[in-house]
Amino acid sequence: MMFNDLSAIELIEAISGLSGVTLQIHKDFKPIFVTPDYARLYGFDSTEQFMSLGSIMDLIPDDKKDIAIKRYQEIIRTGRADVITLKTQRVDGSEVWVRLEDRRLSYGDTGFCVMTVLIDISDEVDLKQQYEAIANREQKARSELEKFQGLLVEREKQTALSQLLQGVSHHLNTPLGNIRTSSTTVEKILQGTIEKLQQKTLRESDLVNALSEALEAMYVIDKSVIKASKLIKNVKFMVSESVDAERTNFRFGAIISDAVRLFTQNDLGIQLDIDINIDGAMKAYANPNSWMQIISVLCENVVQHAMTDRQTGKIRITGQQRNEHFIFTFSDNGRGIDPSRQDRIFEAFFSTQMNKNSGLGLALVYNLVTRHLGGDIQLVAPYFGVGSSFEIRLPGPDYQIG
Repeated sequence: MMFNDLSAIELIEAISGLSGVTLQIHKDFKPIFVTPDYARLYGFDSTEQFMSLGSIMDLIPDDKKDIAIKRYQEIIRTGRADVITLKTQRVDGSEVWVRLEDRRLSYGDTGFCVMTVLIDISDEVDLKQQYEAIANREQKARSELEKFQGLLVEREKQTALSQLLQGVSHHLNTPLGNIRTSSTTVEKILQGTIEKLQQKTLRESDLVNALSEALEAMYVIDKSVIKASKLIKNVKFMVSESVDAERTNFRFGAIISDAVRLFTQNDLGIQLDIDINIDGAMKAYANPNSWMQIISVLCENVVQHAMTDRQTGKIRITGQQRNEHFIFTFSDNGRGIDPSRQDRIFEAFFSTQMNKNSGLGLALVYNLVTRHLGGDIQLVAPYFGVGSSFEIRLPGPDYQIG
């Protein structure tokens, strides 16, 4: 196609009339033809002013001139070059982002020229840069939020630990008191026996009675030591530094029973009737610490949320095999959860008492169940007809009878 053909000129004029399309034609960077929009894009008042340029190279930034020359040579040699996006400048030095595509045209009898079709994408680039800036700010905010959430999770753990220690203190009082009382009894029995022996008044019946009383006291001591030892063992599970600690085998019902009784201790005077229906032969292969934290949060929810308007309440816990899964349910007969809020209870920072709680309790439970125990948790129809029931569904092989 010859550039001086009438059909070519008409085609170019038709293209230049399309909205958003600007073009110019040049040979060795000397302008031959330019549309009014192309001239205005570069800051010229008219096409004549643009055409007065000795070379369009004057519009190309210095660091792009070598690239422009190589691109021109490629177009003349091959007929075209890839579409590119670049930042260039107007005649007044201001910057403009453009997307351009070049094609080779026949010019004269033996030569070629280059047609450049150009679109101003400054607004598009500006929006992209704004989006990237917003995305960066969002990422920074998200990082700060995650950091803050981590701090609140630690605070939640500290709250659970504080509650644990209160329960431990309450439960240790009994076995420790029994040990102290029984040891004092044994001491008095032995002291009395020694005195009778020294006075040569010790009868066989006295010795038998003393030994019997001492054995009874020692039995109480032994039983109390076992109870305290078991309690301390469970506490060690709770205060473990990492919820990612190695999994271990343990009697599921026993640790759940102990944990519930630890975490339902409260200073509010609420009397809780606790019904635990888990087979005593049920064994779990899991992280006991995860379960201790789950129980701590569920129990705390009962005391802090469900029973705030009453002095007595009920908790029912069950664990059973169902098809390929182990189903754990935790129910209470408290005030329940507003239906309009039920779909948000596992959201981080959501709480019905944000002035008193961080809102991370059930979010922490959700995280432990889904990420650390490999299961799922949901709110189900309340067992008592009122209150709340949580169902945790876990892989069956990790929880077996016997």
